[in-house]
Amino acid sequence: MISIRRAIGGGLFGLAYGGGLVNGVNTGLGYVSQSSEYSVGHTPYLGLVVYWLSTVLMGLLAGYVGRSIIAGGIAAAIGGVLLVAAPRMFFFEAIPRFTILLTAAATAVAAGTAVAAWGHRFKVEPQDMDFGRVLGVSWKHWLWLWLPWQYVISNIIWLGTPRFILIGGPWGAAITDIVKSAIGVCAVTYAGYMALRSLRAEAKITRRQSAVQFVGRFLVVPILVNLWRFFL
Repeated sequence: MISIRRAIGGGLFGLAYGGGLVNGVNTGLGYVSQSSEYSVGHTPYLGLVVYWLSTVLMGLLAGYVGRSIIAGGIAAAIGGVLLVAAPRMFFFEAIPRFTILLTAAATAVAAGTAVAAWGHRFKVEPQDMDFGRVLGVSWKHWLWLWLPWQYVISNIIWLGTPRFILIGGPWGAAITDIVKSAIGVCAVTYAGYMALRSLRAEAKITRRQSAVQFVGRFLVVPILVNLWRFFL
């Protein structure tokens, strides 16, 4: 029997981390465009896609963490409402037709609920259930990991944009730049995963070692990857 408290916590987790996808993409697009004011709203249909994915992610995370399809469905429904309201709330340069917004929202809620039903079946270790952990990491850490989560997403957007698009250059170097971008995205994603592992309760390291490993993998690795991409 899943507690109501865990279901509510899962719903809030899904909303926070699913919604963080939008913020991370916006930050990454700001890096790419070299303008802090640039966002998905400058390309309305890109905005719809990002909000659609965010809504589906809300459902998946809420279903997995809350161990409840209902929690996932409610989180996805809230995401669907935000999807419809986003063009006006966040001043999209052009607002898609209302029928398109409603269709996008309806499919996002349906998909979010479906993946919530899938996610709530994922295996969770008994000790994680007992101590309120997610992926072996204490719920207390997840209160601040919301910011690093967005940073990782923004880095993926930035590194996933080939160098010849950012600073120009011969088209003959395009393939090399694309390969470097793909390697950079994989490296930063893996470093983020390893940084998260350093916070797991089962990690046999001290708090100081955990902090050093987290900072090294989370901050230093992206810097080194960026330097490698641009100068090597």
